[in-house]
Amino acid sequence: MWFKRDNFVVGFILSTFLTVISALLITLVLRLLGADLLVQMKTFLFSVVGEIFLLRYYLKSQQTQSAKGSVLALVMTLGAILVFLIKYDYLTLK
Repeated sequence: MWFKRDNFVVGFILSTFLTVISALLITLVLRLLGADLLVQMKTFLFSVVGEIFLLRYYLKSQQTQSAKGSVLALVMTLGAILVFLIKYDYLTLK
C-alpha cells in the first residue's frame, strides 16, 4: 500500500491529514456542546494525539524517512497552536 512506504512526503501528508481530521472532530464536538471555540483553544492540543501514535508506529517499524515527515508536521502543528494561543492571550510568556 502507498501509505506504508518509507517516504518523507507520505509521513508528512498522513500526519497533517490526521491532525486536520482530529481538529475538525474537536470543533464539531465543541460546537455541539455550545462551547466558545476561542475560550476552549487549549483543547486543540489534543489534535496531535493521532500524529504522535503515527510517529510511534513509524519509529517501531523503522521507517525513518516517514518519521521525519511526521516529526516536521508535529512541530509545525504545535508551533501554530502555540502562536495562536500567545496571540489571543491564552498563554503568556514572562
